[in-house]
Amino acid sequence: ILEINRSLAGENSLEYAQSLNNLASIYYDNGIYEKSERLSLEAKEILLTNVGDYHFEFGRCISILGLISGIKGNYVNAESLLTQALKIAEKYSESNPIPLVRALSNLAVLYVHWVNFDKAERLFLKALKLLDSTTGKSNREYLKHEYYLANLYITMGDYGSMKGLLSNILEQQCLLLGENDPDTLKTKAATAYVYLYHGDNDTAESLLKETLNKEDQNSLSFGICLSTLAYIYQFKGNYEEWVAWNERMAEKPAGNGQHAKG
Repeated sequence: ILEINRSLAGENSLEYAQSLNNLASIYYDNGIYEKSERLSLEAKEILLTNVGDYHFEFGRCISILGLISGIKGNYVNAESLLTQALKIAEKYSESNPIPLVRALSNLAVLYVHWVNFDKAERLFLKALKLLDSTTGKSNREYLKHEYYLANLYITMGDYGSMKGLLSNILEQQCLLLGENDPDTLKTKAATAYVYLYHGDNDTAESLLKETLNKEDQNSLSFGICLSTLAYIYQFKGNYEEWVAWNERMAEKPAGNGQHAKG
């Protein structure tokens, strides 16, 4: 499609810039950040020339650039780009609220990495309120953002009420998305860590095993689940299982450390 738009519409066209954005997004989702950044920068120059810096496609473009800046640890530049992307998403929110929700989430995730939890919480709550008023609560997007908020509280060390919240999210995801859905598996793993914190090693072990049986072995969360399960067996003094799971960890291919866009 990229080459078709290049040949039919030209390298300086909006259509070509859209194709660059689409491909950059795919590379980002697969952890290929260098190619994603290069394509986004190319799209940015085309869009600035043709439609200016307040177009929807320009917002998509700088969102990816902002996320990549955050991954690189350049939080100041990432905040500037993601804040600008948020303002653009607000302009188009009446026709489609989902890009605004994701723009809020992208900025919130940056603040989590930047250890600015108050700002992150406000943005996640704003995204959930917007989703509740437009799409309701019984959908993937709402449950995903509920999970993001719960994960924030866990990062802050607030494990007290998270067991109930995560269990509720997990129940809804199993009903709506199925037990093998990637979002369901992420929540199941997070719930296991909360049970582990509360000293319920048996429930944590059961949830982690369920996750490992269905999770992509190349994913980052698969490796984290493996190491946590090995820790549980070491804690229990079950050294045969501990050795077995550590050997499985040694055989696991390295994941790409994918970062979500929200």
